[in-house]
Amino acid sequence: MNLSSFFHRLRDFIFTRWNQLKNFLNSRNPLKQGSSVFLFKEKFPSFRQILKLHKVLSRKEQVLILCFLILFVASLTIEASRFYLRHVTLAPSEGGIYTEGLIGAPRFINPLFSMASDVDSDITALVFSGLLRFKPEEGYVPDLAESYEISDDKKIYTFHLRNNIKWHDGVPFSIDDIIFTIKAIQNGEYASPLAKSFLGVTVEKVDEKTVRFHLPESYIGFKDALTTGILPEHIWLKISPRASYLAEFNLKPIGTGPFRFKSFTRDKNGEIKSYTLERNKYFYNKKPYLDKIVFRFYPNSKAALAALKNGEIDGINFLPQGEILDQERNILYYPLMLPQYSAIFLNIRNEILKDKNIRQALVYATDKEKILKEVLGGKGQILHAPIPRGFVGFYGEAKKYNFDLVTAETILDKAGWKKQDNWRKKNDTNLEITLAAVDKAEQSHLAEIIKKDWESIGIKVKLQIVPSSEIQKIIIKPRLYDALIYGEIFGSESDLLPYWHSSQTEDPGLNLSGFSNALVDKYLEELRKIDNVLERTKKLIAIQDILVEEVPAIFLYSPTYIYPVSKKIKGIEVQKIIIPRDRFASIENWFIRQKRVWKK
Repeated sequence: MNLSSFFHRLRDFIFTRWNQLKNFLNSRNPLKQGSSVFLFKEKFPSFRQILKLHKVLSRKEQVLILCFLILFVASLTIEASRFYLRHVTLAPSEGGIYTEGLIGAPRFINPLFSMASDVDSDITALVFSGLLRFKPEEGYVPDLAESYEISDDKKIYTFHLRNNIKWHDGVPFSIDDIIFTIKAIQNGEYASPLAKSFLGVTVEKVDEKTVRFHLPESYIGFKDALTTGILPEHIWLKISPRASYLAEFNLKPIGTGPFRFKSFTRDKNGEIKSYTLERNKYFYNKKPYLDKIVFRFYPNSKAALAALKNGEIDGINFLPQGEILDQERNILYYPLMLPQYSAIFLNIRNEILKDKNIRQALVYATDKEKILKEVLGGKGQILHAPIPRGFVGFYGEAKKYNFDLVTAETILDKAGWKKQDNWRKKNDTNLEITLAAVDKAEQSHLAEIIKKDWESIGIKVKLQIVPSSEIQKIIIKPRLYDALIYGEIFGSESDLLPYWHSSQTEDPGLNLSGFSNALVDKYLEELRKIDNVLERTKKLIAIQDILVEEVPAIFLYSPTYIYPVSKKIKGIEVQKIIIPRDRFASIENWFIRQKRVWKK
């Protein structure tokens, strides 16, 4: 029986019983006043009359009708639910608090000084805004600025401000705040670490909504400097530069960012234990969903991890290498890529390491696979050149020195370094190398692996493990090492000039190998004037070809930055960061609560 035939039969059945009901009701004293049954004159019975239908139905018919009604109601409910689900969706809703653990304590929630500390930098990024904002998946986007232009020679940057920007205290934002901030950075009395980024830069007020920067020479990386948070002139103009380090506004800042300072707590020793930010009601852009962000501070990663496991906090700023939280089912682990590489920098000013043969033997005798597995737990990527996958200039076809002890020994033999009593010598000179590293579990373990590998080919290795607080002063600044295990971050534009240009071989430069090559210098200088990605990539590949061939360093790995956060925090989509604070690049999209809304 098809559906149409079924409904026709159902209709005939209903009208037959309808007539029976009408006759039954009309026969039951229809004229008696107050009777519960009324004369059935209408074509269709009333609701009260329908309730008498059971008097003319058989038991079987009553059961069938009841089943039909149940099926009808169930079908109607299902269809209504389907309609609702098709036209309604879950969307983020305002509310909720995110609590994160940080190692250390805040001192300067101030763009002029915050870059020296990850804790300060993290909080400053949420409280203050720059003309530009770096979003890992989009690059540099306007923030306080509505739009901007860069001159063809890359020496003039012009910015047009948004309307209706207010400071957290309600005071209107102005061009004068920008000019004040840049001049404060350039003022030696403030001793801001950012001063180098604005060396020789002049800033002018074009009109009430336009500001212009003039650079002494082209520099494509200047956009990064313009992410620096702007200070409120009406607050800081009253504070002398020499007293700026002591100002209470370093801990109770006034900014324009998506979150504003609310409060902090101290313990009985005066140390800050927690720091609370709340949503900025004056924020000029998309307002965050979260009501508050609370930071709690711990002396070390062990204490922070314990707090995360106990549910005291919702996340920590990073998961240290070697730590495991797999048993915590309510935690998600966000693997973030960093423009960072760890390497063994070979000081080629050393007489022994001037010999390229020795440098090549050392790289062949370095087991990168073992290092990645044992030191990083496999969380990272092996490198053969300085730029990791996912960043401008990555060079997957770079020459590879795969782990090969036989080749390493052959190179040394041919170069005249012969084994005598298991150690290599040449003209009564012992082949000895001092390997320096920071006194941290990761680097100490790494140094032990390298020592074992190099000694297996007859090179005597002395380890020099130095506290992180002293490595700059006693090792890096005077360049007192043969080989140094160290990491470098090269930024979003893959600017390698600070690390490989010949002008950076002495402190405070970061050319830790003392490497000098005229062609590499030329390419590095040209890169600072090129913003086309394809052209930049070609230059970067050419530079890496030379570095890999000359082996001034043994590139080891790029670590994966693991960011553990509670599953209750949704909307985290970042995949790569330039510096740790970039994990908050899309903080306005994070949410805890949800609501149902009609689909558009």
